[in-house]
Amino acid sequence: TMAEAVSLDDIRALQEELQKTQLAESSAKLSKRNCVQLIMKLQELNLIELMYTADGKEYLTADKLRREIKDEIYVHNGRINTVDLAQLLNIDLVHIEAAVTDLLAEDESLDLIQGELINSVAIDNLAAEVDELLQQSGQIDLATMTSRFNLPSDYLLKKLTARVGSIINGTLDGDGTSVFTTSYIKRQQAVLRGHLMALTGPCTVASLKSKFPLKGGSISDFIKSLLASKQLAGAIEGKGEKGSYVPDIYTKSQTLFVEQFFRTNGYIEYSKLKNLGIRNPQTHAQKTLGDGVSLATCYVSKTMFEQVNGSLEDALSEGGEGFLDVIPLLPPCCEMDDVTILLKHCSAFDESKGSKLCLDSVVVSKFFLDKCAALFEPIMRQRADKLPPTIVQKLKQAQSGAVPTADAPPPKSKKRGKGKGKKSKDDDWESSSSASAATSTSALIPFLSADEISEAIGAAFPDIEEVPDLSETLAADMQRPLQSAYEALVIKQLTSQASGGDRRKLREDLVKQYITIVHNAQVFVESAAEFDDATQDMVVRHVIRTLGLDALHALIKLAVFDNGVQIKASTTVTPTIRKELLSNVTSEFQAAASNALKETTVSKTLEDYLQQLDPLTEVVQVYPPQLKADAKQQLKSQHLAALQSSLMSLSGDEVALVLHIGASILYQLRKDAAINVPGRCVPAVIASVNGTINEEATPELQALPDLLSRLSTCVMQKQTPDEDDIVNLKLAAGVQLDADQDDSAA
Repeated sequence: TMAEAVSLDDIRALQEELQKTQLAESSAKLSKRNCVQLIMKLQELNLIELMYTADGKEYLTADKLRREIKDEIYVHNGRINTVDLAQLLNIDLVHIEAAVTDLLAEDESLDLIQGELINSVAIDNLAAEVDELLQQSGQIDLATMTSRFNLPSDYLLKKLTARVGSIINGTLDGDGTSVFTTSYIKRQQAVLRGHLMALTGPCTVASLKSKFPLKGGSISDFIKSLLASKQLAGAIEGKGEKGSYVPDIYTKSQTLFVEQFFRTNGYIEYSKLKNLGIRNPQTHAQKTLGDGVSLATCYVSKTMFEQVNGSLEDALSEGGEGFLDVIPLLPPCCEMDDVTILLKHCSAFDESKGSKLCLDSVVVSKFFLDKCAALFEPIMRQRADKLPPTIVQKLKQAQSGAVPTADAPPPKSKKRGKGKGKKSKDDDWESSSSASAATSTSALIPFLSADEISEAIGAAFPDIEEVPDLSETLAADMQRPLQSAYEALVIKQLTSQASGGDRRKLREDLVKQYITIVHNAQVFVESAAEFDDATQDMVVRHVIRTLGLDALHALIKLAVFDNGVQIKASTTVTPTIRKELLSNVTSEFQAAASNALKETTVSKTLEDYLQQLDPLTEVVQVYPPQLKADAKQQLKSQHLAALQSSLMSLSGDEVALVLHIGASILYQLRKDAAINVPGRCVPAVIASVNGTINEEATPELQALPDLLSRLSTCVMQKQTPDEDDIVNLKLAAGVQLDADQDDSAA
């Protein structure tokens, strides 16, 4: 081959020729100025890219600068400041920064931190140094490393985290604030375990954390692991740092003290349990102390409770004193609230059977209260028998206007205001009249003052003075009932003085009133059969709510009269008076009357409602007879006359009432049927009246539908009607007008 043809001598000849060429002097040389101009020209033509050194004596390419920077990083163990590079390489800092930017883009292991170039070699060396420090001390925190290596904490944490477990033989804390070795954690846990085992009282997790900053986990989790492994005896109360560790020895000594105190004294205060560190004393006492009663301030044993209950039974029995102060029987720490709670559990105290609690802690039996009241019955009779004649005469005058013996009706009734809770003027009159009557009676026949009652009780029962203020309290509570009983006794005596004939006449009036109301209701309900089902239902309900209620009031007055209270048929019964009247009858009659009162709003037929009145009619022995034809016609005539009388006194300002009464009269005149309807049924009544008028009727009757239509329009639009229309309606209804109205109608 050709390579084999070239001999070693030929090669040597070429080497000698090259050496001569290199050693030969140039025949033409360029000056420095020419070189500079040549380089500048090449740069203008963008044929080369060069940079000057700081002294301007040398040129340097970008590749050469990057290589030299890498070399300097290697020489300085992977970490060098860019300012130091500018001095070492004699290159302007601007070129250094540009070259560093290119290097950072090329090499991901290279970082620029606070003006320093750092590669992975420097980080590895730093990690090795950290590991050396860690093995010496067992723990090193991030702040120390940041200060020692002059690097930002976040950068240092990021780089060291990647090397923990490889270069760094340790564990990074959960929040990244420190690095520690396994042996360091075990030493910390051993110290904490020893402290916990030495505790004899509760200790909060927060205080343990401040004294023993355990690494690698929470103190509460470490304590739970010790408890689970039986290395520690106790319990954790609460959660997290708010919890507490309670040693078992403390719980046992605490429980032992509480049980001994409770067995010895029969109670334990909640404040004492709180001082022992028990957070929920009531719950703790109920769970650990067994049977007992939980009061407001303490927990009492079943034995103490039974002693109190037994003392109450003895005192409140018929053979006992009749009263007992409970406070001395309870622990010294007890308050009035404790008495209330304890009495709710005592079977001996039953307010529903008449027992009473006075002065917040004194229990008084019904038997004792009855004995106290019985003391004053002879005094009442004596004082009533010895009343002066002048006082008796004044009482008779006062009785004639009093409630419930009032005979005169109240002033003209006003319409009740709309909405719940509004009080009518009738109620105001009733309240004021009854109050004034009661006041005047009390002023005329005062019984005993509270002091006199207290002295009488103290004289009859000397033992009552052992309980301070008890006799005064009983006297204050009894004064009003005794005064009322005394007044009732006096009034009953005055009532009994009335002649038998007068009483028979009064009762006959009351019986007649009840029978008339029932018969009227039957007539109105019978007349309602002419309407459709819906209108008929409204009329029947209206009759029950009005006349049915009047019938109930008539029976109540009869029962009250039979019980000795003088009352007349003309007495108007309002809700207030009804309540006072019912206080004079038996509880059975009251219950039956209350049930009948409810039925006035729910009964759908008159027969159903009258059946609800049967228990009341049996008491007063009043039974309405069968309504005969002539009696029915008489009731219709009386009803028509009453309606015509009412219509006569009305004017056009009350057009709704004029139309209501006028339509009712026309209906009775046209159909011979008496009706009592609510206002919403008036259109149905008018339609029925118009249906009775045909073409053969008189001109006056034929004009009646238009007249009723005009008045209905005035009612709906709240307009004032023509006075002639009012007069014509009255004439059509058979009302006798005066001369002026006749002229107007003409």
